[in-house]
Amino acid sequence: MQRKHVLWIFLFSVLFYFVGNWGLTITDPVESNYCEATKEMLAAAEWVSPIIFGNYWFDKPIFMFWELLAAFKIFGMNDFAARLFPALLSFLGLLLTYYMGCYFYNSRKALFATLIMGLSAEYWYIGHAVITDGNLLLFVSVTLFTFYRGCVEQKYCWWYVSAFSAGLAVLTKGPIGVCLPGLIALIWLAWERNLKVLLRKEILIGFVIVVLVAGSWYYPMYKMHGEPFIRTFFGVHNALRVLESEHPLLNVWYYYILVFLAGFFPWTFVMAPGWLKNLWQRKVHFSLPVETRERFLWTWTVVVLLVFTSFATKYVTYTYPYMIPVAFLMTDYFMERIMLTRWVSIGIGAFYLVGIFFIAPPIMQDFSGRQVGAVLTKMMTPETVVYTMGRSYSSSLTYYTGISVPRLMAKQEMAGKMPGGIDWNATNVMPFAATEEIPWEKDVIILTREEDKDSVLNDALLKKFPISWEETCAKDGWIIMRAKKN
Repeated sequence: MQRKHVLWIFLFSVLFYFVGNWGLTITDPVESNYCEATKEMLAAAEWVSPIIFGNYWFDKPIFMFWELLAAFKIFGMNDFAARLFPALLSFLGLLLTYYMGCYFYNSRKALFATLIMGLSAEYWYIGHAVITDGNLLLFVSVTLFTFYRGCVEQKYCWWYVSAFSAGLAVLTKGPIGVCLPGLIALIWLAWERNLKVLLRKEILIGFVIVVLVAGSWYYPMYKMHGEPFIRTFFGVHNALRVLESEHPLLNVWYYYILVFLAGFFPWTFVMAPGWLKNLWQRKVHFSLPVETRERFLWTWTVVVLLVFTSFATKYVTYTYPYMIPVAFLMTDYFMERIMLTRWVSIGIGAFYLVGIFFIAPPIMQDFSGRQVGAVLTKMMTPETVVYTMGRSYSSSLTYYTGISVPRLMAKQEMAGKMPGGIDWNATNVMPFAATEEIPWEKDVIILTREEDKDSVLNDALLKKFPISWEETCAKDGWIIMRAKKN
């Protein structure tokens, strides 16, 4: 590693991952859930059990909440603090990429791979998003790299670092944090015909380390919450995601091929003409890699791709842990085309800087309840009750304003939406209210999206009451409807 390269990576990260974060609103539905939960944990002085809308929330493990709690404690509850750790994790991920590149190859190739990573669309996006995937990439990558070093150098103390990192991955995302790198390591060792190394005592010690690190949170959670924690966290958010698609339309075999093409934009599209030309001229020849490091990187990439393709539930960010090896596998193409790489980097870098200040902020406002919440706050009196109807729910409105906004629906429909079993109702963590029990003697406001306005006006139960609706505001796609007694 060269010190000047490390300095460049730091400055690069500051420019592309920290600058402008203060202007990026927290969006629905994912970011706002994490931020609202952390806000409630902070208010309750709770550092173990995530809480959202006054209830314990068993969606994700604790590690990201600890990061948000620390950021909010130090910098206050603001958008920059919320996005601090995603940016920091991006810097650490790039530094790890460079370090691994120097170990596997040389500093020049390491720097190219780091550039490809840092300017890829998916890495840039996740580096600004309040989600868990940045942690998972870092911890899974450290787990695999230190395991590899321990094997090839026969310095098995590296495995203790690997085990500790795997434990942190489990604290970040659940069992996948150890199962995924474990499967990759197992298949790679089988390819290397070196499975006997698994009989070493360091494997057992490493397993104990994983259990101790992960158990520091899972065991207290089980003792405090028992069967509901096991059922919801493991039954719904782990097993059910594998077996049943949360979004059936996305459950297609080519989903992650499209994610790869978009996630490594602009590099995949720059390489596309060469790929298509070779296919047309039948110059594509596949041969198994002969070097140990190449077999390791290919195993890492392919296993991640196949594992998440086999899952019924698919998300854009699931294959994120393969970005480091894929960046190395793409690097040679761009090392041979210096001018092309330079101009693509300048172009996409300029686009990101323009985007962070002028493109992303208004788009993110459309996916947030911040502005409509500010308007709503000015309209409210002590007699005002606010509900929301429609397909969208805005946790960010509650996060920014502190206003409790129950989701309104008929009693019969509400009964079928409440969480409690091993099904996708577990994601309905927002408060509910029955249409039949609206206190019409008060100032009633219903918040909905523009696309759901007609369904609210034509709701059969609401039409039974002697009221009409006054549309008082439209903001970022939200409609505020105030009841008027006829």
